[in-house]
Amino acid sequence: MTLQDSFEEINDLIERKIIKIDDKTYHLEFFLGGDYKFLLLLMGMKNATSNYSCLWCKIPKDDRWKMDFDLAHYNSNPLKRTLEEIKEMANKAGTKDKYSCENTQVI
Repeated sequence: MTLQDSFEEINDLIERKIIKIDDKTYHLEFFLGGDYKFLLLLMGMKNATSNYSCLWCKIPKDDRWKMDFDLAHYNSNPLKRTLEEIKEMANKAGTKDKYSCENTQVI
């Protein structure tokens, strides 16, 4: 059993940004949430102890403790992650330069 039908319906709602119920129109805004293990699994990434387990950037685990940079540093290239890049890296052969991206089936 997969979540494909649910994902297709959710993606449709995200694209339309509105839903009508009983002649009332509701504007929608979506946020991805869940525990970290679930979010990593959903995004097709390795576990939380992997070297590059951050969902939002490609900071190695040995550097996560450093507080020298502001948030913009991690949310801009070359550290920023995108869904397209996660899919691309997961499709690479081997394990080098994949930044813990393993599976595109779920995304």
